[in-house]
Amino acid sequence: MGGAIMNFEQKKNVGFRYVLDKLSPKSGFGAKALRYVSPYSTKEKLNEELKNLDIFVDAIKSNPNAFDGINAILSHIKDIDGTFDRIGLDVSEVELFELKSYCSLCNALAREITAIFPTLCGIEILNLDKPFEILNLSNTSGFFLSDEHSQKLADIRKEKRFFAQKLSLSQGEEREKFRLLHLELSAREEEEEFRLRRQLSEQLLPFVKSMKHNARAVARIDLLIQKSILCCEENGIIPTIGSRFELEEAFNPHIASILKEKGKRFYGITLSLDGVTVITGANMGGKTVALKTVALNAYCAICGFPVFAKRATLPFLDFVEILSEDLQSSERGLSSFGGEVIKINELFAKAKKSKGLLLIDEFASGTNYEEGAKIFSALLQALKKTPSLSLLTTHFDGVCKDATARYQIIGLTAEAKSRLKNQSVVDKKNIAEYMNYGLIKTDKLSEIPKDAIDICLILGMSKEIISLL
Repeated sequence: MGGAIMNFEQKKNVGFRYVLDKLSPKSGFGAKALRYVSPYSTKEKLNEELKNLDIFVDAIKSNPNAFDGINAILSHIKDIDGTFDRIGLDVSEVELFELKSYCSLCNALAREITAIFPTLCGIEILNLDKPFEILNLSNTSGFFLSDEHSQKLADIRKEKRFFAQKLSLSQGEEREKFRLLHLELSAREEEEEFRLRRQLSEQLLPFVKSMKHNARAVARIDLLIQKSILCCEENGIIPTIGSRFELEEAFNPHIASILKEKGKRFYGITLSLDGVTVITGANMGGKTVALKTVALNAYCAICGFPVFAKRATLPFLDFVEILSEDLQSSERGLSSFGGEVIKINELFAKAKKSKGLLLIDEFASGTNYEEGAKIFSALLQALKKTPSLSLLTTHFDGVCKDATARYQIIGLTAEAKSRLKNQSVVDKKNIAEYMNYGLIKTDKLSEIPKDAIDICLILGMSKEIISLL
């Protein structure tokens, strides 16, 4: 995997952190893999993962308990990457036990997976019977260096037991003699055990590659199960990786959950992207929600996750980058506009080199209107020449003529405004309930609807102020 990875604040900001927190991997390797989720580096690998995810989703939809047996095995698999790296050197008996247990669990998992999913793409759990046999000389469920491992060890232990008995029955000088002999035998026993552990460790060396391969397979299976559960619980779908970028009724589960707690609904986002697309509307919050919804779903898709929409087709993207005012000031420690300019240079350079998705929220809104509109328009024209897709939001008028397409936040309809004006008490909460944050495709040259003055009137702004407008 590779590609541009969102940092923690970006993931949190768009809702990807919320999505990750919904996953509960059962294995140690799965938990580690979750911390390093990143975009896939090739279209082939991404399609492979999404095809597997589709298989897992079908399985859980057919049988909610489909993964019980697999999860039971996964829950016993620890992260022993450190032990793998020490194979060939000195490993402890505890580590040898963990390796034996790991080999046994991998073999059990392979049987379970083959029985349920015979057609998985690119995931194979290799047979670890041979390393298991090396560690199972005593034929017990645990692991210890038994007398079967070495005749020398057996002889030392036999002699040690003999002198231990003599020691318990002797006194005085004779007792001291037996104590020293017992200590010497203990040292010889420890030396022989070290030699045997080293020998077993060296015998396991040819199987390290297979063990590490299986660790990656375990992590993938673990995360596929968790992603399929997420898909079903959050009404997600498997995206299609094609040539166009189209989302139908996309939503952001994090924002939707917050709205649901407040008794409000999330308006699905429907749009297609080609070249540079602009979302316009007054400063009522809807544009940013739309931007974050597109960012989340695009990033989920390139990371091999389900997306949250009625339908989703996306091209393979090398990166997804978002620039929003609430991120820049905290990350850069600069003024809002200063931070934006520095970040825009970085994003523009990346957009020219490969095909990704840039999402830019209200660029240049922190400067004066006339200059801001000119700078925004120049950025739009420059981005249009790159191979990347761009989605920008703005409340500037007259800056969309060079855009590939323009969408408008629906906002307050005439009916909603009429209802609000007839209410005796109107506050911010009332207005939010009547706002429609959905998108409609509109003419690039039309003016941005002016809701701000209507809002002032509805909220009862002083007539002395209104009269001066």
